[in-house]
Amino acid sequence: GEWDIKLRRRIKSSLSLKVFIWVFSALAFCSMLIYGIVLAVLPRQYQAVSDKTLDANMEILVSRLEEMPYGEAGGVIYDFCIQNHVAAVLGDGQGASSFGEIGGGRELTAKPSSIATTVTFSDREAEYGLVVSFVSQTADAILILMLRFLPVVLGIIFLLSFLSAFICSRDIVAPIARLSRISERMLSLDVSWKCEVERCDEIGVLASSLNTMADRLRGAMEELRSFFAAVSHELKTPLTILKGQLENMILGYGDYRNHEKYLPEALKAAENMEHLVREIIAISKMECMDIRDSLEEVSLKQTAEEAVRAVLPLAREKEIRIHQDIRKDQVLSVNPNLWSKALSNVIGNAVR
Repeated sequence: GEWDIKLRRRIKSSLSLKVFIWVFSALAFCSMLIYGIVLAVLPRQYQAVSDKTLDANMEILVSRLEEMPYGEAGGVIYDFCIQNHVAAVLGDGQGASSFGEIGGGRELTAKPSSIATTVTFSDREAEYGLVVSFVSQTADAILILMLRFLPVVLGIIFLLSFLSAFICSRDIVAPIARLSRISERMLSLDVSWKCEVERCDEIGVLASSLNTMADRLRGAMEELRSFFAAVSHELKTPLTILKGQLENMILGYGDYRNHEKYLPEALKAAENMEHLVREIIAISKMECMDIRDSLEEVSLKQTAEEAVRAVLPLAREKEIRIHQDIRKDQVLSVNPNLWSKALSNVIGNAVR
């Protein structure tokens, strides 16, 4: 019905319930299987051991009887019957004497079995027949006793299985559930957390890895905020200038009607923003690329002269003289494009 559907959905969506059910089922099944095997094997094994013990005691009894006179045999045989819960008959063909009672006087539920042997006493030459009768009720008694305690055993099995499954599910699933909640917070870029899982197993390694990842993510986000702040600050000035010049030219305020004068200035502000954007893109590419794969040998003197030559028009406009004093040339192992750009930026910024 509807309740079964809800239960199945809950089990399907809950790792804790799955672990609990699997552990409980496995422990209960294994315990009942072991008890069933014991129930089937133990009575038979116990009966086999009892029969072997009776045979050994019979051999000892015969040895003792052969060392004593006939008149003393009755007491020894009677004691044997009492100790082993059997009945014995001793006879020589002319008469017989009975000793003991099978089962100690209890009502018999099975057919008796017998063991026959011969005995020669020390004071007589004739052989006497000794027949020992017994009932194998031990196995049945053990089986009945174990079946009687079966409800108690099943109760203990289910209780221990329940407790073991509960502890196991809590120990395994609880840390995983905490890690799952933390991963949901990570989806919203919330890194203000820390996995408080102090373990040395795989779950502990996972928690430590998540903590490390959170620290790195936090650092990356802080660097990203700083980067955006710096970019917005650098772009704000030329953008404000460009916007103000364009608005004044559109509205025709004062000297801004002279478009031929202010359009080049607006173009220069746009070029400054374009230069900044190119710098940002170059930095992003530089952080993503592996510099070691693009290293080449270049001349320090030659690249320096090219960087100076590129900035000379601006230097002359500002009446700045650039002195080059590279007496001994050196060969550098660099990325040619990035090295040239770095030199141009340093020299160009100094001139500006």
